[in-house]
Amino acid sequence: MTGSKKRRTPLAQFIVRERYGKGMRQIDLAKAAGITKASVINIESGKSMTPAPQTLHAIAEALEVDARELFDLMEAGES
Repeated sequence: MTGSKKRRTPLAQFIVRERYGKGMRQIDLAKAAGITKASVINIESGKSMTPAPQTLHAIAEALEVDARELFDLMEAGES
């Protein structure tokens, strides 16, 4: 691998960990949240560092976590 690969943001790490913990694939999370698989991939890879608020709320609901935690992690990744 080259050095151009982005490091995962705190938000991305959390989402991946929660998704794995629930035995979900990216497509499963996408369907449960009502978003595209591409959106999940972009968020988890760090390509999308500031997802729309409605997207974070949908992901939080699908993962059964507090949306505030996702917003806090997103803000932490911006600093």
